[in-house]
Amino acid sequence: MSGYCSKCGKKKINPPRKRMEFKKKLAAISVAVIVVSIAIPTWLSMMDKNPLETLFISTSGAAFAYLVTYATTSYLEKNSRNKHGLDEDGRPFDMDPGTCGPEAESTPRRRRTKKPVDGQIGMEEQV
Repeated sequence: MSGYCSKCGKKKINPPRKRMEFKKKLAAISVAVIVVSIAIPTWLSMMDKNPLETLFISTSGAAFAYLVTYATTSYLEKNSRNKHGLDEDGRPFDMDPGTCGPEAESTPRRRRTKKPVDGQIGMEEQV
């Protein structure tokens, strides 16, 4: 019964699988570059060779800089989506948690209302 909705019993429709974003692929490549740029000089020094340390330091530094940039942009994008009520694809959150199926599409979007802070008068009390 895992493929069915627990509320209405209808079969769930699984969305198509998404492709990995290009930024995420670059982040995975930069992790691989960091690992390789640490492993190669270690392996060469164990064989009594003199590795070019500045080359490996600069490549691992550039890859690490990209990882920091990727983490920062991902964090800021997520905060922006949460602030504006969007899911990860940029669509607004429309579904009410208690509904499912075709009736969920016609459910109006909920709006958040601000609660009055202690000492302030609410909108209904200002009349």
